[in-house]
Amino acid sequence: MMWQKILKKIQKHVGRKKEFPNIPIDSERLKAFFLRATLRILDVGARGGPLKHFQAFAPFAHLFLCEPEKNEADKLEEKMKRKGTWRDVTIIREALGTNHMPSRLFITRQPGLSSLFSVNEEVVSAYYSPSGKGLPEEWEVVDGISVSLMSLDDAVSHYDGMKNLSVIKLDTQGTELDILQSGEKKVLSSVLAVHVEMEEVPLYRDQPLIADVHGFLAHHGFRLIDLKRSMVRKQNSNKPVFSKKEFVYAHALYFRERHEDGTSLTPDEYHKLAAIACGFWFFDYAIGLLEKPEMRAYLANHEFMGIEQDIVNYSIAVAKSISRYKRFNVSGDAYQDKDHEW
Repeated sequence: MMWQKILKKIQKHVGRKKEFPNIPIDSERLKAFFLRATLRILDVGARGGPLKHFQAFAPFAHLFLCEPEKNEADKLEEKMKRKGTWRDVTIIREALGTNHMPSRLFITRQPGLSSLFSVNEEVVSAYYSPSGKGLPEEWEVVDGISVSLMSLDDAVSHYDGMKNLSVIKLDTQGTELDILQSGEKKVLSSVLAVHVEMEEVPLYRDQPLIADVHGFLAHHGFRLIDLKRSMVRKQNSNKPVFSKKEFVYAHALYFRERHEDGTSLTPDEYHKLAAIACGFWFFDYAIGLLEKPEMRAYLANHEFMGIEQDIVNYSIAVAKSISRYKRFNVSGDAYQDKDHEW
């Protein structure tokens, strides 16, 4: 078809995808600022390694990686030891969630699609099967394994150093809300940022959708800061028609802006959140936190007065680095915001 040929020509000329740029922090004062933040990061669904935006935190933070499949957990542990970039790394080998969740992991041919929920064949085939019928090969379940299930609250007691988590990243194919709910008593109150995958259509049976996850986080004082949509064209038409794509799932970033009881964050929490915002490249957000009147004395007491300029300088280094790259995905079947914007 003509429009497909046009798309291929465009794709040929816009350049190939580049690796996510790693821009190290070279300011000694900014390094001290990150170090004092004492960030503890939990990455659930960490197959292949941690979220790339976490690279900036590596020398200063304790990273917890959750991978319940034994072979993948072993590979992950070996990979992290080999790289040796993080200050501390702990591998969690249990699946996280409440005791209401099934403890059998459905392993799909494409491992990243594996879930404790079963694949919703009707919905998946409508979006991902070339004919709109039948389950695509990558979604086929090839194995099922029993996994140990632990609540997030229990994991904090079981794993040293996990208390006072600062950041949680969740990409678990539908069980994200259940994991958050399993940490409501002990864990969630200290968390200042949540990076979460959410589905708008039920790719897995009985899974919560975006409205459920968003409502939970908003209730606990979090605000949606960033949303990277994934748009997919339905495949259930036999006619070769051009069509806009539908919103199927997204990766979202939430920052805590108040406690659940409505009270403001403490200066120490503003410090941590400013460091987190820098790691995700929301530099104006970070500076705004540090310019709050209640932060003046805190910054002075810890010898961080003027740290805003260090953040500005680092933001310039990031901007220069990413300006060298072009990331475009002009596939006719899918569109992802994250392919068009770092």
